[in-house]
Amino acid sequence: MKFIRTLFALAVVALVSAGCGGDPVPIPPDSRSTCRQLGWMCGVDDYGTSCGGCSSGRTCNSGTCVGSPPICSCAGRICGNDNCGNPCGTCPSGQSCSAAGACVAAATDPCNAMASTCGGCTPLAGCGWCGATSRCVTVNTACTGPASGICSGGWACNPTDCPAPPAACRSCRSNADCGSGGQCGRRSCDGFAACYASATSSCNTIDGAACPAVAAYRSCTSTSQCAAGSACIPAIEGVSDRVCAASCAVSSECPPVPSTVGATPYCFNNRCSLGCTAPGQCPSDMTCRMGSTGYLYCL
Repeated sequence: MKFIRTLFALAVVALVSAGCGGDPVPIPPDSRSTCRQLGWMCGVDDYGTSCGGCSSGRTCNSGTCVGSPPICSCAGRICGNDNCGNPCGTCPSGQSCSAAGACVAAATDPCNAMASTCGGCTPLAGCGWCGATSRCVTVNTACTGPASGICSGGWACNPTDCPAPPAACRSCRSNADCGSGGQCGRRSCDGFAACYASATSSCNTIDGAACPAVAAYRSCTSTSQCAAGSACIPAIEGVSDRVCAASCAVSSECPPVPSTVGATPYCFNNRCSLGCTAPGQCPSDMTCRMGSTGYLYCL
């Protein structure tokens, strides 16, 4: 009798499991998740429990992830990205990146035709500035980049995103101190370094300080005529003529001279001198003279 009852119980379990008409019977909430019962790796079970997700590029089909994930590679691409968001390179100005990762002639962009600077581009509706290519381009819907291609750096959507303009005639140590477009150079009258907006610009004052009464390398009678850090000292050995000599540690710290002047500024004994090798190399109001030690100087 015990054996018969056992067989009857097993039969009932089998019928319950099979359900009516062959339809699966939902597993009670207190039983194991359908995910485990069915061996699903993704999707959602009968009770709304997630069975897991698939990696990028793959989709879930009946609990199984299908499709191949993207291959992160820049092979064969010189621009764009590697399918995983990492840049493969940028195109030169005037070119754009194709879907295949090649640089092609850029299509005419209405934004680029309207502005050529970040400050002029970003106030325009639908336009953004790419600092990497120095171009004003049409933006995507979120204004996080160009509508086509990528911007590898210096992206600006709003005027406040633009780099600060060069602080002209502000003291500096390197170009990094001068903002976008600025360059750190030395003023010829005293050698003080300042931010210049362009190679042709000039600085009458640096941090409010004007050029000294007597410029570097020029004749003087007292140190008070020279720039701060300079001294009125004999120009060359064995002569009484004195010039304003700036202090220095290396020759690159000496006040520059125009490119048309053949004489060369150099640092000697922590003072800047203007050396020459032949007549005609010095500024027009100076001559190339030899000192007692045989060295030639502009005086």
